[in-house]
Amino acid sequence: MKVHSGSYAEEYAKKNNINYEIINDKNDVTLLGDANDDGQVNMADAVFIMQCISNPDKYQLTETERANADIDRSGDVTNKDALKIQQFKLGLTAKLGE
Repeated sequence: MKVHSGSYAEEYAKKNNINYEIINDKNDVTLLGDANDDGQVNMADAVFIMQCISNPDKYQLTETERANADIDRSGDVTNKDALKIQQFKLGLTAKLGE
């Protein structure tokens, strides 16, 4: 199991004696939500996350992009992270990562 340092996933693994590996520290995030690492958070980041999930042979996240894209700090980038970016850009949430 791969998890981010300090994440809920790490706490869960510790509590349940599950082997895990730290893949990124929260300090590796350059801009939370910037999945394509272009210096801005926009709908292209949500699209890129969904492309990486649906076609991993063609689209892949670097470690920095993965850290930026993991909005909920679960240790895994999912469609939920893309949804959180969309909600943020539409003004439905005031801040990413809450």
